[in-house]
Amino acid sequence: PKANRLAEKVAFIRTTGGESHLFTMNLDGTNQKQLTQEIPIAGFRQDEMEYAWHNNGGSIYYSNFNRLYTINIDGSGNRMVYEALNEEFITEVATNPANEQIVLKLNNSDGYNAQLRIINPNSGLGTQTILTGITGALGGVDYSLDGNKILYTRDVSNTENAQYRQLDSRIFEYDLTTSTSTELDTQKPTGFNNLDAKYAPNGGYVIFTYTSNDGISEKSIVRKQLDVIDILDNEILFTNGYMPNWE
Repeated sequence: PKANRLAEKVAFIRTTGGESHLFTMNLDGTNQKQLTQEIPIAGFRQDEMEYAWHNNGGSIYYSNFNRLYTINIDGSGNRMVYEALNEEFITEVATNPANEQIVLKLNNSDGYNAQLRIINPNSGLGTQTILTGITGALGGVDYSLDGNKILYTRDVSNTENAQYRQLDSRIFEYDLTTSTSTELDTQKPTGFNNLDAKYAPNGGYVIFTYTSNDGISEKSIVRKQLDVIDILDNEILFTNGYMPNWE
């Protein structure tokens, strides 16, 4: 689920008729509406797929394998805005709050060989590839408020397997002005993963999913204040939850 305060809606993915489609509802859960029809959300592992609200709250970006689409929140105006290579599946999408640019996470059919690519949806062209040739899993993509940093998670164990199991996923920030990545130190112990990282609305925190790397243990939603290193600043907000969205 992803909320948008301008639209006063929550978008979410639901499986219907054997396909995954984009829905919206009011903030109180009423007035549920299916947006996508002929072109569903599809790609690598439906539980890994993400979409993004347009900055004005009037439309949503989503992907179907190697193509990125936009659709208005009344279900009209469905059109393609970007097409990657056939072997490049678009799995995650994040919009830049400061301009019209979008960052995409692309991967192969196994979820690996991941990269982050910035595109201009108005021209339909890629403008910059900031990470490429990554071994292991990549995810949790988000833009900072000023649009100068991109948040992401990466399994630094470089593990690749048929189960897409991650062993040591950590949170990083990519600085677009210096072209450098820096790990956010959450003092995560061995055997655990940090996943689904997103910025807080005020830019002062990062919220993420914290769980054992066994793939079956309880998941917790944690927030960390930026620019501090004390582990006490890692605050557990919820248990038995994942894929947080803070608006």
